Amino acid sequence: METLIYLILAITGIILAITTAYFLMKGYGVKDFIVYSLSCLLVYLSGFAIIWLASLLRNNIGIFATLISLTGYMIIYILTCVIIFGIVSVIPGMEFHKNIKSLNYYSLSVMTFIFIIIIWCFVSYAGSHEGMKGQLERGLINRNFLPAPSEVLSEGFEMLSKRYIQKPEKDFYINLWTSIVRILWGFGVAVALAVPLGILMGSFKQIEALFEPLFAFIRYMPPTAFIPLAIIWAPTIESVPSILIFIGVFFYLLVLIMDHVANVPKELLETSYTLGANKLEVLTMVIYPAIMPGVVDSAKAMIGAAWTYLIAAELVGAGRGIGYTISIAQRYSQTDKVFVSIIIIGIIGIITNSLFELLYRWLFPWKRMGR
Repeated sequence: METLIYLILAITGIILAITTAYFLMKGYGVKDFIVYSLSCLLVYLSGFAIIWLASLLRNNIGIFATLISLTGYMIIYILTCVIIFGIVSVIPGMEFHKNIKSLNYYSLSVMTFIFIIIIWCFVSYAGSHEGMKGQLERGLINRNFLPAPSEVLSEGFEMLSKRYIQKPEKDFYINLWTSIVRILWGFGVAVALAVPLGILMGSFKQIEALFEPLFAFIRYMPPTAFIPLAIIWAPTIESVPSILIFIGVFFYLLVLIMDHVANVPKELLETSYTLGANKLEVLTMVIYPAIMPGVVDSAKAMIGAAWTYLIAAELVGAGRGIGYTISIAQRYSQTDKVFVSIIIIGIIGIITNSLFELLYRWLFPWKRMGR
């Protein structure tokens, strides 16, 4: 069985290589394809030779060997990026910033998930491996490390169908709603404070000089490092995640809003002054509307970080929440329950992203054509 699996993988790799070579020869011509291929091979060999040379000299020149090795890795990295760009650019239908039909867009998106599920099923059900107790188990990977899709579905159905009203810390719906409320509080307060302060700091250098050095000092501190302090400062242990979310979102969102303000065309400001607007009117009727599309986009990006800080805080210092559920599942090696929780977070992320897109299209209809 394992021989068949490796044979299938080899055949798939050969088919992908032949398909890639065909598109490259069609896009660049046979002559250029051969020249580029040989050049890339030579550069790759040079990069690996530099890394090998650095490993030989490590005991003699110390840190300089590390720098030489990094140079080799950088050459390989840059060349790999160039090759990927070259392959993608010759795929039929690829045009810079060209919109595609919604059906095609969502079809490609679904294909990505289907491909991941196929790989997951393949490693879960194909072949066999030696289990932790010495017996043969189905799949290429131990189920304690990667549960099968059927196990995750079964556990997910159980988690979503069973209620523990008398023990709310075990009820998945209560834990999920607790996490959502914490996100709304921490993220909401961060956005509410970052927008006006970001506008002022981006508009007036005096305000920027007053706050930016302090905020830059805090911004380079990992938000998770504040968990012990948040536990001490918070009025209750349940508010620790919201505090951490605020710290993790506010200082980074502030910089993004300042950049949006700085990118407002000067022509808009000069025109508003020419028409007789005062500074308050410029702030509220020119700068504020001009930056709001960028603010919504930045908030959409930062809410993903908010979930990261939420789970980190709930893993350490919370008695409820989806992070607490993951922590308990990890303690008892319930990997399938961990997977269900992570997948639920991902589904919430997709829903949140869609809501932000709808909000963007509703608030800024003149920008629909560019998305």
